Amino acid sequence: MSFQVSLLANVPTYNLKITGLTGSTEFVSEVIDLPIVANDAVRRVFQGIAQWQPKIGQLDLKLLSYETITPISANNRIEFNFTIINSFLGQPAPASTIQIQYCSGATTSCNVNVSFTTSTPSSPLFIQNQKFTALNIAQTSSLPGATNKITIWFVTNVPLVAGRLPKMRITNLYPLSGITGATYLGNGEYSVDLAGSLNEFNNSVTIVGTNALDCCSEGQILCGPYAPVISITDGSGTCIYQSNKVKCRDFSCLTPCDEVKIPPTPAVIEGLLQVDCPRFISANISQVKPLLLRQQKT
Repeated sequence: MSFQVSLLANVPTYNLKITGLTGSTEFVSEVIDLPIVANDAVRRVFQGIAQWQPKIGQLDLKLLSYETITPISANNRIEFNFTIINSFLGQPAPASTIQIQYCSGATTSCNVNVSFTTSTPSSPLFIQNQKFTALNIAQTSSLPGATNKITIWFVTNVPLVAGRLPKMRITNLYPLSGITGATYLGNGEYSVDLAGSLNEFNNSVTIVGTNALDCCSEGQILCGPYAPVISITDGSGTCIYQSNKVKCRDFSCLTPCDEVKIPPTPAVIEGLLQVDCPRFISANISQVKPLLLRQQKT
């Protein structure tokens, strides 16, 4: 996520920090040098690298010189931006604060603050819950006993990461049997391995099975429709704590704690997911000519 900071104060700025920037997964170290892109007023006083402590969410601009400190003048606009990686887990925006120090000296406490407590989609580090943004399913045949190819198209708001093996779970595929392309887990649930690739949000899955010959009760015309429920899980990014630091459980993780767990969601049916009951498609009986004393040919 890219952050744009813009402020104007009626006092000089000797130092600047932001607190409350929690919810990232960049825990590779206690302190991270974070590049910033700033306007001229900021570049004359501060370095192009800020110090960020992701576990506590504090970002401090670094002075060009700690010996001779020249502040940003009052009524001079301060603008800079930086980028951090959102967590894989949804959260409301944390309360954040921008604080400037308006007098020189490391021991002084002459600070002015502005706080942001509202949580909206545009608020810093507001992160959506993991979900499907599109989920559709269709079949190729409704004929009894026929081979039926089921295709699932989906879009997620969280990447399925390279080197990982996210799994899709599908329930309620009755009356399909002999399914290939998926592993049966029991209780009507199937699992499909997804070939993850970096920042892959769009994908499709195909499984093949055989429609039931007869799954109908007396008087039924169609068996169904059935409505599959689909979820995605990928827990290989579960983090561990080692030497008081958050680290990834294995090397293939993109960042620590990047677990993917999209809850079960009914798929939108693009075609009728159902099987025809056994019936005549057409039937007719007739005679050729109604002549007397001749055998009827039917």
